[in-house]
Amino acid sequence: VEDLAVSRFWVSVSPICPQGSTRKDQSCSGVQPGQTVHFNITIGQHACSDDGKDNDVVVLVHPVGYNESTVVRVHSKCGCKCRPTGRCNEDVQSPCSSQELRPDHGHLKDLNIDPNRSCRADGWNVDCSSRGVCECGKCVCEQSRLGLIFGKYCEMDDFSCPYNRELLCGGHGVCVSGECVCQEGWTGESCGCPTSPTTCQSPDGFICSGQGKCVCGKCVCDDPQHSGEFCEGCRICQIKREICKNVDCSHSLKGAEHCNITCAQLVGPIEDLSA
Repeated sequence: VEDLAVSRFWVSVSPICPQGSTRKDQSCSGVQPGQTVHFNITIGQHACSDDGKDNDVVVLVHPVGYNESTVVRVHSKCGCKCRPTGRCNEDVQSPCSSQELRPDHGHLKDLNIDPNRSCRADGWNVDCSSRGVCECGKCVCEQSRLGLIFGKYCEMDDFSCPYNRELLCGGHGVCVSGECVCQEGWTGESCGCPTSPTTCQSPDGFICSGQGKCVCGKCVCDDPQHSGEFCEGCRICQIKREICKNVDCSHSLKGAEHCNITCAQLVGPIEDLSA
């Protein structure tokens, strides 16, 4: 980095060695002739120049021991353009906009306008959701070891909301201020529940066979006696039907002995009506 800009910029170099591994010590050992070493170079800016103006900075990349070098020209963005609200200097009629600025204009005359207002979401009194800084009326989100912070107000991220099926917000929403905002057709804390009851529709066309409710895409039966994916089964009902068949069989004149032998455990007196 140029001497005058060393304190304002930082440079990080990570070589990718021939084996495909990335080294943090900025060097590769045992490189053979004909092998290629790639370098990932990241350039960042700590601060703007004292005058606050945009300027170009030259970064020279020169690997030690080689006669080759690469020049990277970095254009910093430090100056703020005239904001879209307010009036220009010496012109109380003309709104301050990039299309109408004149050389002698460019700064807001109304000093009561909050320059950071555009960095706050409605109902919030902090800039950039307290997860970034407001620069030139736009949020620059901070970096987090937990994941990525993004959004107009740095209100979104990819780590603070619940996961469903190993996906943030079930893959059906975005994480905003720690809560999942689901896409259309999905609901729930982690956007894991479909809003459509289609998955609960039984073959007869009824929702849960008319004997339950569709909750998060699955049938919840009204009566614990009912069971099955669509509440179509009834264990007690099946037992009752078997008992009725056996009673009919045991009281019939035809084949009564056979019924009594095969179904004896289900046939028994209930009430004596002879009296």
